[in-house]
Amino acid sequence: MTGSLFSIEWGIEIEKKGDSVPLFEQVHGNEILHLSKAGELEMASKALPQADGAIAHFNQAEVHVYTADCLPILFFTEDPNGAIAAIHAGWKGVKKGIVQKAYQELSHFKNLHVLIGPAIGVCCFAVREDFIQEWETANLSPRPFLSRKNNRDYFNLLNYVTQEALSEIPPSHLHLDWFRCTVCSTPSLPSFRRNKSANPRLRTWIRKTT
Repeated sequence: MTGSLFSIEWGIEIEKKGDSVPLFEQVHGNEILHLSKAGELEMASKALPQADGAIAHFNQAEVHVYTADCLPILFFTEDPNGAIAAIHAGWKGVKKGIVQKAYQELSHFKNLHVLIGPAIGVCCFAVREDFIQEWETANLSPRPFLSRKNNRDYFNLLNYVTQEALSEIPPSHLHLDWFRCTVCSTPSLPSFRRNKSANPRLRTWIRKTT
């Protein structure tokens, strides 16, 4: 799947590990790399710093993340001199505030847009009480985003992110057309929860064409 808007292009591809070069080692945290020139992308790909997102501040940049149930989140702006970003946002990273952090670091750009790709949906994200308590211990409020089915609680990670972490993004700038559940949607997508493996996986990328 590919798309474009303004001077930005993005896409989502299914690929095996090794088909592309990672920019960083994803660790389900909240660290975000800032890249100001093309050489830093090469340096990052060789050194593999630990991070879960990258913000690129130069023209003709491209960044990407890998997912297999976590949310892939892309940021871009209508400003031709604006930055782009790709964020890997699993529930652990979301709980640690990676999405808010990315938004805060990009919010000074006018007309900021966000695209969210396929990830586990509320239909398949069953959680236990210890999950809920872990969020509440972090002074977060997961319960409004829980639904009850067959005596189990299901967490809506997408709604939590869009309504809590990205609440300042206007609905017209929040692009969810590509979101679908990685676990149960057909045709099937890479899903760690379903396959117990992240190989293959989704690579979600964004690039500036100017």
